[in-house]
Amino acid sequence: MKFTSVKLLFYVKLYIIPICIISMFIIILLISNSMSKFYYKRSAELLDKQLDMQAKYYEKIDEMTTDIRKFRHDYKNHMHCLKSLLGSKKIDDALEYLDSISANPTMNKTSFKSGNTIADAILNDKAAIAAHENFRLNFS
Repeated sequence: MKFTSVKLLFYVKLYIIPICIISMFIIILLISNSMSKFYYKRSAELLDKQLDMQAKYYEKIDEMTTDIRKFRHDYKNHMHCLKSLLGSKKIDDALEYLDSISANPTMNKTSFKSGNTIADAILNDKAAIAAHENFRLNFS
């Protein structure tokens, strides 16, 4: 069987061109599938990061709520004690008690007020982390 140029052209049109078209279609599908996998993987990573940040935020809110409850409890007790001392006319003892309360490190907790709420939140957060790690920060 002898191949002529007409037969060869016929076979090229019949087999090779459709195979090339199908191959290109498959390549395009593989590329789009790869891109969509990358997109969804990146989206999942960003959502995980956002979820971690939200969890930290809610932990911080819970911590602040606990601190407020402790402060209110201590404040009531201090007021009862001062009322009792002043009611007993022990003014010197009441003044000494006030001095001891003022010397308490929790009463002298630094709170930053720069006028920029975002900067204040960041500074207060970093100062709390530093205090927890026994570091002292100076901001200016």
